[in-house]
Formats: sequence, C-alpha cells, structure tokens
Amino acid sequence: VNTCTPNLSLSDKILYQYRLSPADPWTTYDPALSVIRSGYELKFRIIINNSGNAAAYNIYIVDTLSSNLDYQENSGSVSGSGSTNCNPCAERVQGQTITWPWPRSANSSSNLGDKLNDGANWIFEFRAIANGSSSQPVEFLENSALIWYADDDGSYGEFSVPVTELI
Repeated sequence: VNTCTPNLSLSDKILYQYRLSPADPWTTYDPALSVIRSGYELKFRIIINNSGNAAAYNIYIVDTLSSNLDYQENSGSVSGSGSTNCNPCAERVQGQTITWPWPRSANSSSNLGDKLNDGANWIFEFRAIANGSSSQPVEFLENSALIWYADDDGSYGEFSVPVTELI
C-alpha cells in the first residue's frame, strides 16, 4: 500500500491580468470593477502547490478554453523550484485545448518538472485574446485546467479545476 501521495492544489484566481493591446501595461483583473471586451489580451495564472507527503512527478497541463477566447501561441511559461522554468513551454494546440509541454514523456525535457512537497508554489501563465462579434462586454469566460502527474510508484493521477468566470 502506497501511503506517500502528492496532494496538488490550484489557485482560485485564474484570470489574472488584462490589457487592451500589447503596447498597454497590464491591469490586475478585479471582477467587481473590470470590464472585458472583445480584443482584450488576457493573462491567465495557475498557481500549483503540493501539500501531500510525496512529490508529483512528470507534470503536464491540459487547458481547454471557451470559444470566446483565442490562445496566444507560445505564451505558456512555468517558474518555481523543481520546474523546468520554460518560457515559452513547448505546446500542442488542438482547437481550444492546449497541452504543455508537448510532446509528453517522462524525460525531463518533455514535462514541466517535479513538484516537490516543499511549500513553494509554481506559477504557470499563458495568454489569450477575448473574441466576439459584439461591442458589448464579454459576459463569461470558461476555462478548465487539468494537471497530470505521476506518484512515487509511477502511476499517473490527475487534478482538475473547471472554471466558469462570470464577468
């Protein structure tokens, strides 16, 4: 019986910052005050922590965006102790689903690294453009992140956080 298991958690705050164009400074997203419109560039941040009694190995992320978001290629990056600190991270884009890194495998160049149970966070970020045919504000964004990892005995597990943000 394997009693050493990772316990991954993700931050609740997925939409982190936005800006009208790449020339503009980033503004921190506040759901009570911010208005997101078609054409705005959005920065998503996923904070990954491991509070378990074992490391999570060979991590990769699969994220699915709603149809009102266009992923910005080569914008995925990860930083933190034990991560590959890639910027940009290799990726595969299939429609609205993005996988980092790609191709996936157990060798160190094909995963995001090993998340130790050291109390330190990893920060994973990527960007997308809000799209739509209306000049009205975007009413919702859907984004679901799935984290895959291996435990001490090599079995793969997953941790998923579906997110629907009303804006």
